[in-house]
Amino acid sequence: MTREPTVVAGELIEDIEAALELFELAFDDCGCLVMTAKLPPRLSQCLNRALKTIMAEMAAGMDSATFNERHFDPMNELFVRIGETRAGQD
Repeated sequence: MTREPTVVAGELIEDIEAALELFELAFDDCGCLVMTAKLPPRLSQCLNRALKTIMAEMAAGMDSATFNERHFDPMNELFVRIGETRAGQD
């Protein structure tokens, strides 16, 4: 029996995780967390599409003032979705 591919925000979870594994985390002078990476084009496109999908889903039904609030961060939402997906596979 073939297993269905796992998709998060319209992209294969394996591709998203491969892109995220290439990021380095650091703190800048103000203490903010900074993520940097040089991604291969395919993984960069995958991550960009996933984040744009999340942004579009978050924007649907929200007014612009709410959407611009800091807690509506597409990268944070992506981490949440990956966690929920992985937890559901157990």
